Amino acid sequence: MRTLLAIFACAAALPAQVTYNRLLHAIEEPQNWLTYWGDLKGQHFSTLKQIDTGNVGQLQARWAAQLPGDGIVEAVPVVVDGVMYTAGPPGEVMALDARTGRPIWK
Repeated sequence: MRTLLAIFACAAALPAQVTYNRLLHAIEEPQNWLTYWGDLKGQHFSTLKQIDTGNVGQLQARWAAQLPGDGIVEAVPVVVDGVMYTAGPPGEVMALDARTGRPIWK
């Protein structure tokens, strides 16, 4: 509960970055993943064209984040303007630089 309160306190201090209008038009920002589903239509689909059947086999990991604890973690990250927000073990929420994996806050 303390973590949740800290998140709300931090969020209250920051200007809103994801407006309702951005959520309505999330398909126009394929570089972002603004909701659990990617957009409000719930399709779990990206319109990005850089990865296709011809090059998918060449994909390589660029970074990995070590999460605390030893439990199973299942979370869909949200990506907004180069920051990946994700959850770890119960009560752990973090922001990572989406390009480098560098922790921003936890």
